[in-house]
Order: sequence, then structure tokens, then C-alpha cells
Amino acid sequence: MTEPFSPVRRGDFLMLQCRALQPEVAALYFTTRHGPQLSSPNLRLSGQDPWEELLEALGLPGSRLRRCRQVHGSVVWEADRLLPGQLPPGDGLVTAGPQVLGAQFADCLAIWVLDTAAPALGLLHAGWRGLRAGIVAAGLKALDRVGSGDRGRVRAVLGPCIGPCCYEVGEEVAAWFHHRFPGAVIRRGHRRYLDLREVARQQLAAEGVKGERVVSSQLCTCCRSDLFHSHRRDGGRAGRMAAIGWLREGRNRIPDRRSGDKTLAGPGPEGAQPDGEKTAF
Repeated sequence: MTEPFSPVRRGDFLMLQCRALQPEVAALYFTTRHGPQLSSPNLRLSGQDPWEELLEALGLPGSRLRRCRQVHGSVVWEADRLLPGQLPPGDGLVTAGPQVLGAQFADCLAIWVLDTAAPALGLLHAGWRGLRAGIVAAGLKALDRVGSGDRGRVRAVLGPCIGPCCYEVGEEVAAWFHHRFPGAVIRRGHRRYLDLREVARQQLAAEGVKGERVVSSQLCTCCRSDLFHSHRRDGGRAGRMAAIGWLREGRNRIPDRRSGDKTLAGPGPEGAQPDGEKTAF
């Protein structure tokens, strides 16, 4: 299987770009450990917010960035109704406008969903808790609201994350996923390992997004210490990578529907609060 992400330099960042999902419609990037670090939402390096550095490296205005305070749940926000700097609790964002979607990762799975008919774009943060809470279904429902609603025109990208080679889970977590997602739990002796991307693939398929319309990275954040931070590998001292995405300028996008609304958008009814440089692939 061909790896859909390839390394590129943007300013001080070495990042991965996905060109497998209609790059003329949407730009999708995932940063590496090489460049300004995103260890926390409030981290400052050289007096500058590293998120601002990232957008500057990509030639984007910082005022367009929208993010969430990630909580490992299933709440998804309409980015076009958020103001710059707001960090509502949630794990997904969707847009049919000019907003830049961002999230940070240290082993969890980044999922981009693209409605090519609208166009509209979503970015989801999915660990095992978020996948169990229903972040994939909630993200697609939110995409329907801002997009065309035609699931047959939706495509998805699964980014780098901790792989089943490294992601050992406890018996209770393994049992929950084993009974619902065949093949997503791998046994090696007395140990059980979870395949986050396989769970996401099956959940996307259940929502009508399947087959060639889903492309997946094979990169493991825990294995590839040359490229990525990993909470499982490095513990509390682990840094963070950024996933970022936006719709290209000049597309026939649905207009920004903020209409002067300066309030924070509430989650949709389906969103529920949760319980040395080496670039060869």
C-alpha cells in the first residue's frame, strides 16, 4: 500500500502533506517533531505562539485558525461560527468556509473528512475513547450540516497514529472493541493490541464512507521516533504534532454562515460530552 503522506519543508517545520485526497480542493498537513513544538495550547517559543508560526510557514493568516480543547469525546463544532482564540471543549471541527482547522496529537488518530460536492471539510481527533464515544458518526453528521449531505461524495484520510504494532490496551478496552470491530484487536500471547485505523475504517464504512474513498497512512507514531512524538513511548514529556486542513481558495464553497453571529456554536444533538532528521518512509 502506498503511503499517502510525503515529507515537505515549510519554514522551520518538517511536515507531511497528503496529496491523495483531491489536493486542488483541500490542503492537509501533519507536522513532525522537527520544528517548533506544540506541547500545550499556551506554549510560546521565542515570544511567538507555535500555532502562529505554523500558519505563517503555510502562508495563512493566524486569524483563520480554529481549534478545540480536546477532551477525548464526540463533540464536533462548526468552525465558521467560532471566533479566533476560542477553545470550546470538543474533538472535531467542520467548515464550509475559509477557516483553518487544527488539532494536536501525540498518538491518537487524525481523521480528515472531505465532502467534495460542497465542498466542506472536517478534522477529528480520535483516540480509543473518542472512537468508542462516536466521534466518527458525529463528525460526519456535522459535515452533513455544513456540506451537501451526500455521503457518496465524502472521502476520508486517516493520518499517522500509534499502530497495532505498539498500542497495547487492557482487557476491558480490548473486549469492547473486539466484539464490535472484527480484526481491530490483535492478540500476541497474553497481550492485546488495538488498531485505531481499523476501527475508524469500519466506523466510516458503517456511515457510508468506504472502499477507495478512504485512504490511510501506515506510519506509527510510537515506532517512528525519528519523525514523531509519542505519549506511549515518551510519557508525560512527549511533545505534540499538529494536524491541519483547509479548503483551497477559489473553490465554489458554501458561504460563511456566521452572519454576524458572535456567539459560540453549540454542539449538535449527536455530540455528547465524554465520559536527527530521517524522512524516508
